[in-house]
Amino acid sequence: MTSESALIEAASERQKALSLALLPMMLVLFVATLDQTIVASALGPIGKALGGSDVSWIATAYLLTGALSTLILGRMADVFGKKRTFQVALGLFIVASCLCAVARTLPALIASRALQGVGGGALSSLVMTIVAALAPPRERGKYQAALGIVPAIAVVCGPLIGGLIVEHMGWWWIFLVNLPIGLVAMALVAIHLNVSEAPHAAHHAGHRAGFSASLVAPNIFWSSALLFMLATAVLFVGMLYIPLTLQDVYALSPATAGASIIPMLFGLVVASGVAGTVVARTGRYRAIPMVGTICMGISLGWLTAMPGSPSPTLIICAGTTLGVGVGLVIQSALLAGQNAVAERHLGLGTGILNFFKTIGGALGASAAVLVRLVLPAESASLFQSYRFCFGAGLVAAVASIIVALLLRERPLSATMTEVASGATEAPEF
Repeated sequence: MTSESALIEAASERQKALSLALLPMMLVLFVATLDQTIVASALGPIGKALGGSDVSWIATAYLLTGALSTLILGRMADVFGKKRTFQVALGLFIVASCLCAVARTLPALIASRALQGVGGGALSSLVMTIVAALAPPRERGKYQAALGIVPAIAVVCGPLIGGLIVEHMGWWWIFLVNLPIGLVAMALVAIHLNVSEAPHAAHHAGHRAGFSASLVAPNIFWSSALLFMLATAVLFVGMLYIPLTLQDVYALSPATAGASIIPMLFGLVVASGVAGTVVARTGRYRAIPMVGTICMGISLGWLTAMPGSPSPTLIICAGTTLGVGVGLVIQSALLAGQNAVAERHLGLGTGILNFFKTIGGALGASAAVLVRLVLPAESASLFQSYRFCFGAGLVAAVASIIVALLLRERPLSATMTEVASGATEAPEF
């Protein structure tokens, strides 16, 4: 009886620790994801305020350093401890947010965003790792699935929040909003987060060394990773350039331009959920990315070839179609890639797939550099230049159609059926 009471008390203490840690984890995950999209409707005003043309590097720098820090700081968490690494990453994110707010030249802002991305990229990965360490194995999927809702909300709300802040408060406030949230999370983590720091370094080193051998379907995994990267590149082309087109060509306000891509992001979230449900019920996924890539190609083909200056409503409808296509592709590509990995390496496989996703976002965002090189001052020429940018996205969409056609299918494992249905979420290491 005493032993049973001790077990119950230990379980109760663990549940309490997890509950106290969940709030700061959700806050941190929200702001780290928000900073990927909050600049979407602010790039135009920032470029005008700081006198620069290559404003796309504000988004690209964050995404590139975020992708690298996910790998490097994930390794540091194994060696130096999860809590300590998390605190370092959060502190770096807060300091870099301050530097972004006080930057008065475009190069200074880009450098500060690169530093911010180091912290933000690590935080997104460390949150899932810490929750996985705190939650009992049977309940882990429930908590990770709940956390998975937070990035979806941040992605959808980011452009609108950014537009409203720029319009009514000033562009620097899109970075200063991280301070109160970050400081509250820092205090809660320092007081309440107690996570076991088992010596995982050798364990993970062995996993990495044997990862290639653990791929049960290497061709499917790498095809899925490439498809994931291309679809994310297409997403960022739409997410950055639709608001810029509506601001520079149609003179819409930042808030209105930010709101214009909410249908696209909402379509992405809904299509992603539908794709997961269909895969879970049928056990088949090959047709879904084919449909999705065709939707991407049609929408970007129209945006590239659209005549004259069409109604903003038509541009928003094309963006919504684009979002639906991307949602179908990224969910099915993620599931296909995870299904091609041995279950014991699922966390590492998911981390690699998400690394490809981040690289895709950086590639899509950097397409702006090509546009700004030829961007003249007249409104009509502005429109032609943005069509050129959508054409760069169309190249990625066509490439994704080819990859989707080459993607093979293998039966879905029991674990991946649960992941597809939303009953659990794959770990990430």
